[in-house]
Amino acid sequence: MAMGEGRVGLLPEGGSGEVQPVELFFDLVYVLAVTQLTRYLLDHLSPRGAAETLLLLLAVWGAWIHTTWTTNYFDRETRSVRLMLIGVMLASLILSSSVPEAFGERGLAFATSLVVILVGGTMVLLTAMERRHHLSAVFERALIWWSVVGVIWFAGGLVHDGARVAVWLLADLLLYSVIWLGFPLPGLGRSHTSDYTLSGEHIAEHCQL
Repeated sequence: MAMGEGRVGLLPEGGSGEVQPVELFFDLVYVLAVTQLTRYLLDHLSPRGAAETLLLLLAVWGAWIHTTWTTNYFDRETRSVRLMLIGVMLASLILSSSVPEAFGERGLAFATSLVVILVGGTMVLLTAMERRHHLSAVFERALIWWSVVGVIWFAGGLVHDGARVAVWLLADLLLYSVIWLGFPLPGLGRSHTSDYTLSGEHIAEHCQL
C-alpha cells in the first residue's frame, strides 16, 4: 500500500516540507510556552525551581515534537488533520497558560491538556489511517504508551508538592524512554527507524520559528 492511499491523504514517503498556516499558529503557542517557562524559572530561582522548570520543559517539548512528528506524514490541508491541529493547538494554549501554576492550583489542567495532545492527537490520526498501513502499528504502540504515561500525569496532577514532582519525573522519564526504545510492547514488537522516514525540511521549518 502506497503512502498516499490513506483515508486522510498520507503524504509520499518522508512527508512534506511545506508548513501550513495552522502549523505556524500551533508553533506560536509553544513560543508562548517557552516564555512562560522562562518566567517560571525567573520567579523560582532555586535548585527546586530549576528542577520543576526542567520537568515542565520536557513535557512541553514532548507535546510539540510529538505533534510535529505525527503530522509529518499527513496532508495538513485535509479537513480532519486541520481540525486535529486546531484541537491540539487549543489544548496547547491551556498547557501554556497552566505553566505558572503547574505545581500549584493548575496542575491537573496542565496534565489534562498534555494527555489530550498526546493521546487525543494520536487517536484521531490513527483512526483516520488505513489499518493495513505500515505506520498504523507505530501509532498503535504510541497510543498505548501515551495512555500509560497519561495516567501517571493525571496522578501527578492530583497530588501536591514533592509528590507531584516525583510523579511527573517518572512520567517524563517514561515518555522519553519509550520514544528512545521505539514504543516496545509484548507481542506487538517495537518500532525501528526503518519503519518511518521523516521530512527533515518539514521539521526544520517548524524550528525556524
